[in-house]
Amino acid sequence: MDEPRVLILGPPGAGKGTQSGNIADAYGVEHVT
Repeated sequence: MDEPRVLILGPPGAGKGTQSGNIADAYGVEHVT
């Protein structure tokens, strides 16, 4: 089974990078920007 891919969208300054990093840390996955 493949791992799910998550795409986070939003305007600049909305916290996408912060939330993506938090999710990556919580689940032990890669964070790609």
